[in-house]
Amino acid sequence: MRRVALFFGGLLLCQSVSAQPVNDNSIYIVVGGQKVITQRDVEIAARRNRISREEAQKRLEYDALLVMNIKGSKQWIEPAGLVEWLLENTLKKQFGNDRNEMLRALRREGKTLRQFEQELLDRELIRQAYRTVRQAVQVSPAAIKKYYREHPDMNDKGVTVDLYTIRFPRDEEGIGLAKVQVLKNEIKSLASFKKLADKRKEPLSGHNGLIHKDDQNVEFNESVVDAIFDLDAKEVGVAFDKQAYYLIYVEKKWDKYEIPIAEVHKVIEEELRGKLFESQMKTKIENLRRDIHVYEPGRRNR
Repeated sequence: MRRVALFFGGLLLCQSVSAQPVNDNSIYIVVGGQKVITQRDVEIAARRNRISREEAQKRLEYDALLVMNIKGSKQWIEPAGLVEWLLENTLKKQFGNDRNEMLRALRREGKTLRQFEQELLDRELIRQAYRTVRQAVQVSPAAIKKYYREHPDMNDKGVTVDLYTIRFPRDEEGIGLAKVQVLKNEIKSLASFKKLADKRKEPLSGHNGLIHKDDQNVEFNESVVDAIFDLDAKEVGVAFDKQAYYLIYVEKKWDKYEIPIAEVHKVIEEELRGKLFESQMKTKIENLRRDIHVYEPGRRNR
């Protein structure tokens, strides 16, 4: 019965809407015969969220469906004091507690205070609706393991070294390639390399950690990277760029470095959680559209 009432209510309103001449603020969507989404609404949403008009229109429709579903429930009762709190909070954050400035801003947008209060309430209901779905999303350990196995870009970083470096600026007094070569020949172990590195206060002097050859975020230029990966484990080398000379020491080297799942567990979980959230929201919206009529003037009625 609810679906029929919404359908005919929407149809009657939309028939009168479609008879109106198209102007600079033409009507794009009417949801449930109540919520009218105009060209101006879409343009503002697109600009505010830096998305396309198509995406903005879709979001506005989805938000309208969610609000209408909540308010259409028999259990719905507007929480006492919520609108007043939302208005007070907005007045403080957006208008510096200047009520007159807020009213002037509303007049410029052609809105009444009552309309603005309803907008604030609707936004809060939308946040709650999304939060409810997000909190219900659960990612299983099995799904995380499966994703880890199926994504080599995440579990295999290719050729990798555990790197230590010491940097010598070219303009440092007494420093030259010959001097760096002499220092290289004096290094017999990781301990002696660390001892020399501890004396340096330069950036990139000390333990650099794991460096992956194919990683685009490596701090060194191409010639230094090539020198690093030419070394074997426990080997010392010299490299240089236009700004500095480097002593480099490779403690360990892997032809294929597999990142432990524990290190990427959270990243995978968030990735899967996002996908599940989108899937569940899509299903929810599809179910709502079966109950709440959506009309687009100029297109075949859905």
